[in-house]
Amino acid sequence: MMTEDMGLDTELEMQDYVAKTTRRGEFPISFRGVLIGEASSEESARYRADEHGDLLRWTVIRIYRTEGGGYVLTGEGHTEEPGESTRYWALASETVDGVLENLHRFDRDGVRFLPYVHKQAIEMAATNDSAFQTGLGNFTQDVR
Repeated sequence: MMTEDMGLDTELEMQDYVAKTTRRGEFPISFRGVLIGEASSEESARYRADEHGDLLRWTVIRIYRTEGGGYVLTGEGHTEEPGESTRYWALASETVDGVLENLHRFDRDGVRFLPYVHKQAIEMAATNDSAFQTGLGNFTQDVR
């Protein structure tokens, strides 16, 4: 299937991917698709570590559109702290709404919010995928 037939930026090309996970009981997801959204909090994490002594941990979020028209969402929890290791997760969704739902988090009080790095990945995906852009129409967020 051609990327333009899927409502994708025609500059994007399909590739083969394997999204790994370190979550117990989960298996890697192999798929053919195109990366439509990506963001990292590494720069701000390094600033907080240098300026405020925070632990050096950051997140990378990637959103892919699959050849079959669905989505794969991946996340990486990086660290440079002694004794800690990078964590990986991946999930597949048939819909934009499924991706958006899985990018939300809840704070200690149970209030739903969207981390800023997740918002950045969503915005990039919306510029590359017309279905993603359309799906954002009913999307409201509390970004932190």
